[in-house]
Amino acid sequence: MQVYGPDTTREIIGKMRESFEFDVKLRVSYNLSDEAGSQIQYIERNEGIIYDRDGIRITAFEVDHRPVYPAVAYKFEYNGKSAVISGDTIPVPNMVKYSDGVDLLVHEAYNKEWLDSLIVTYPEQARALSNPAKYHTT
Repeated sequence: MQVYGPDTTREIIGKMRESFEFDVKLRVSYNLSDEAGSQIQYIERNEGIIYDRDGIRITAFEVDHRPVYPAVAYKFEYNGKSAVISGDTIPVPNMVKYSDGVDLLVHEAYNKEWLDSLIVTYPEQARALSNPAKYHTT
């Protein structure tokens, strides 16, 4: 399996993979499954082309979702068409740069008016309810 992501991908996915080690060993030793099927190839990059084959190009670029770091978005290009998927982020120049001229932009957002009304209704939850504004886009 090939897993693509930012610089922390091996650390995060590797821990998940370790949790399956007992099952993997059992399947390989008892069921005689091919051990190669349990291997993971990590392709980690915060910025730049992460995939370029058969006319498909995928470019990763950093966005800002602090306190989470790194956070990346992706631009997909194929057959003269392009799309960007933002992931969670505040507005950043990189999003404008990589989205300029694309055919489709899928960008996460939160509803500020809705959260503001929840803060009025549940003032004891104001801190938690106002946090999304710090690392998301309206």
